Amino acid sequence: MKELQQGDLLDNFRIEELLNTSAVACLYRAVDLVYQDEVVLKIPLDDIKSNPVLFYHHQNEERISAFLQHPSVVTYLQRDISHQYLVMEFIEGRDLRVLLRRCKTLSLDRAIALCCQIADGITHLHSQQIVHLDLKPENILVTPDDRIKIIDFGISNNLDEFDNIGNDFTSPRGTPYYISPEQLCGVRDCKQSDIYSLGVILFEMLTGTLPFDKSLSLSNVRERLRKDPVPPRYFDHSIPPAIQEIILKCLNRNPLQRYNDASHLKDDLQNYRFLPTGTQGHIITKPLSLLSYFDFSSCTTILHNTPRRQSPVRETRQLLGCITDHDSSDVVVESIRRESLLHGGHITLLHILEEEDPSEYEKYTVEIEGASLSKRIDSYISTLKRYGLSPDLRLKKGAIAEGIMETAAQLNPDLVVVGPPRPRSFFTRLLCNSVLDTIIRSGLHRIQIARNPKPVFGPRLQSLNKLTQTELENLELFFYDSWVQDLNWLSQLSHTLLKSDKPPAIIDESSCPLGRWLQNAKTIPEFKKEMSDIENCHIEFHSALQIMSLHSKQRNHDAIRNLYKYRAIPLAVEVKDLLNKMIHSLKLNS
Repeated sequence: MKELQQGDLLDNFRIEELLNTSAVACLYRAVDLVYQDEVVLKIPLDDIKSNPVLFYHHQNEERISAFLQHPSVVTYLQRDISHQYLVMEFIEGRDLRVLLRRCKTLSLDRAIALCCQIADGITHLHSQQIVHLDLKPENILVTPDDRIKIIDFGISNNLDEFDNIGNDFTSPRGTPYYISPEQLCGVRDCKQSDIYSLGVILFEMLTGTLPFDKSLSLSNVRERLRKDPVPPRYFDHSIPPAIQEIILKCLNRNPLQRYNDASHLKDDLQNYRFLPTGTQGHIITKPLSLLSYFDFSSCTTILHNTPRRQSPVRETRQLLGCITDHDSSDVVVESIRRESLLHGGHITLLHILEEEDPSEYEKYTVEIEGASLSKRIDSYISTLKRYGLSPDLRLKKGAIAEGIMETAAQLNPDLVVVGPPRPRSFFTRLLCNSVLDTIIRSGLHRIQIARNPKPVFGPRLQSLNKLTQTELENLELFFYDSWVQDLNWLSQLSHTLLKSDKPPAIIDESSCPLGRWLQNAKTIPEFKKEMSDIENCHIEFHSALQIMSLHSKQRNHDAIRNLYKYRAIPLAVEVKDLLNKMIHSLKLNS
């Protein structure tokens, strides 16, 4: 997506200003034209070919956002959107990095007050089985009244879910100055990692520097596996010994020797004046560097001392759809959508990024192809989400067949859906096996070759008793498609009415597919009450759309917003519930 300018419209949002551009996303302050509040839009960059982890960051943060509800953590908002981006509350303030650049150091009382709030936020995250893994001053917002908000969950790990980032990217992720020794060794499931990072942040707030030399070199950063940190009192003798002991406990190389819980860290910070202090609290000299060469601590030692968590077991069916940057993938996504709606199952979409020539000559082509692939995947994911399906995206580099088999070995899918084979020349068929041949011989459980599915229309039925499996599935898919079509109409209408004085043509209930089907189904005697309930609710929904359109002629935007929020959306949800109830009854009756 191109960079947005002030005044640009994206769905129901009007862009006010660009707040920040990072390596993975652009952040904009915007106004929601429906809810009339200021928000922040986090829009991922279209750089999927050269930097596939971008999509992982986005989908990871989106998944984790559903579990976040705490005063010290940014709030993510559920709004009607047509693209893959995040909507967050707008927070008046600045990040802690800006504050430290201005003040260099903070007073002890202020640093403790901020750290206690961060500890509260971490306690909430850990109670939700989420490890942040990237705590640093840039990810701590401070409001004018000194309240904090933890942001940026792009590399976080939900311990109750599979860690796709950890599975597909082997190099350590996070900011080298702040991540823990175990993170440098590839560990992403240790809650004490966040306590280590908070210790570094408190050290920096009090001293204006870091406990280790600043370096982006991984070899230099890894020295903390065997070196002790410089004590904070080396830089400032006025720091209380008890505070130094708290910080050094957070920075212990052995996670088992750190605080077990962020709430315990908060308690010690609030009561540091009453804590006994040992020799560590009074040290004001740097640790001897020569001694570190006789310390044989390594990743092996770190891993041995790191509490680990068993990988969660997925109880739902697993569906793996293999997609390419080609129109043939449309049928893969459609096939896997129908399979998930009818029979259940969590969807994973896999795309293999074939190795590219890294030369500068090829770079521009790679960027263009990456933007094209990004738009295609964006479309697939947005479509599936309209149906209440939340797919995982997996991106791997290398040979296609090997990538599919490797992912299948991790997921153990119940179904693998691949696209139709492309035509090959005689010599190609003679000299090499196709991807399909290779994965079939690998012994994967169930492989389905996607074909162009037949369109689903409202089935004409004489009776609703004892429907065949095919009739029942067609009716269920028709209900899903009809409801999503109504939802799309509502979305497009709200976007148009709040941006334009010319209302679009409204399709009434008797002209839409579900409305026509309900008219014909009136002659079927069974389930008359259920049919009537659906029809009445559906008529009310379309009536709300008509009234919204009428209000646009008087430019009564407040009335349009209220109808959208308090009438049309609840009615759409009620229609969906009634259709689901109807299908459930039909399944019991068949």
